[in-house]
Amino acid sequence: MKERRKNLLKFAQEFNCDTLVTFEPENLFYMTGFWGEAIGILEKGGNTTIIAPELEVGRVKEESENCDVVTAERGIGLISSLTSKIKNKKVCTDCQNYSIMTSLKKSIPSIKSSTEPFYNSRIVKDEKEITVLKKSF
Repeated sequence: MKERRKNLLKFAQEFNCDTLVTFEPENLFYMTGFWGEAIGILEKGGNTTIIAPELEVGRVKEESENCDVVTAERGIGLISSLTSKIKNKKVCTDCQNYSIMTSLKKSIPSIKSSTEPFYNSRIVKDEKEITVLKKSF
């Protein structure tokens, strides 16, 4: 997981970002080991946080690897917690929801929306992924 996060941050730097935010479950899983309703934050240095609704927090703590967990109300509560956590950072996100991006841009005008850092890093397979792929053949 540490190597994945390092690769994610490397590709984020290509977009002049030091923080990645994921809303997409597949990117959240790749970054944290948790698949579900939550927002993942990966900061420069590798610190990883998951913001999750109260009903998901138990699973987040069980399934994620080396992540801080923040509990928030669904909807605007998640966005509010996210905004306070990423203010003054150079952020790139995979968020494709227009209303959420509009809301985030009010607080963080420089936020960038791109899936490329996530997709580019997922091209490179780690040992765990290679083992799973070999077993599938």
